[in-house]
Order: sequence, then structure tokens, then C-alpha cells
Amino acid sequence: MTKGLKSITDISSLTGSVIVVEKKNGRRSSVLLTAQDALEEAKSKGLSLILVKKSSSIEQPDVVEILDEGKEKYEREKRERKNKFLNKSFSKSFYLSPTIEDHDLDHKIKAMEKNLKEKSNTRVKVILKITPRTRIYKEHGLKQLGKVVSYFSQDFNISEKVKDGKSYIEIYPAGGKKKEEKEEV
Repeated sequence: MTKGLKSITDISSLTGSVIVVEKKNGRRSSVLLTAQDALEEAKSKGLSLILVKKSSSIEQPDVVEILDEGKEKYEREKRERKNKFLNKSFSKSFYLSPTIEDHDLDHKIKAMEKNLKEKSNTRVKVILKITPRTRIYKEHGLKQLGKVVSYFSQDFNISEKVKDGKSYIEIYPAGGKKKEEKEEV
């Protein structure tokens, strides 16, 4: 069905006969009627007659559908909302301290994995948060960040980045080929 539903109240715009499509019990049926009969049938059922396809020639009949305009509009908007939600990309950030130990890192990795597997359109950003106090442990932090990369490198795409002196990686579902990228921003 097209986005702009055009309800028919005057049959003068239609050719002599029309193909009427009606949905009954989840099944569509079609019948050839005159335009006047189609309009009367729609009115008797308390529904609208909607122009689906205008024929380009007089020999071919127009296609119309009998339906509840309000219900159709509601269902179309509901489908659009659902598709908008499904196409939306989610991002979750995890901060690692350079002093993080193996057990805590394992716990964070499990949380990252859970986020990545629940929704196929989720990106996880892992940031190594280095403060002036923890600067002396930077090498240990980079080693722990390397463990995260090696854990996810088999099943997910990984993008390593350095921005403003901060190291972080982005992990996202593999969309075909598995690849590792290294960028400087």
C-alpha cells in the first residue's frame, strides 16, 4: 500500500469497472465490479474505498481496495516505528582503568559480549581511561586492552583508534569479512 491513501468519494474519476480488493480473515480476495457498486459496497460495510492503482488506459480497470482507513494508517505507522527501531544503531561504552586486574577484565568482557550478542546493531566502545595518577600503569592498561582485542578478534570487527592521546577500540558485529583496522584520528 502506498503512503498517501486516497479515499474515493466520487466515482467520476474512475473508469467504468474496477477491480475491488478486500481483505477477509487475513486473506485478500478480488472481484470485478462497476465503480458505483464498489462504492456502495464500501459504504454498506462502513469502510472506505481506496484507490490503489489508476489504470493508464480505458481498457484496463482501476484497482481499488475496501478497508478501514484509520486501521490501515495505524498499522502502517506501527510498521514504520518498528523498522525505525530495528535500523537504529546502539553504542555502549566501557571504561578500563590501566590498573584493572584479570578478574575484573573478564567480568567486563562478559558484559561486552552480552551487549554485542543481544542486538545485532550494537557497537561497543572500550576506552582506556588514563588519569595523571594512573599514567605509570599505561603499559599494563595497553596489555589489558590487547586482551580485549584478542578475545573479540575472531567473531567481531575491531577498529583501534587513538584520539587526543587516549586509546580506545570499537567492537561491532562482523558484516561479512572479518577485518582489523588501525586508525589515527
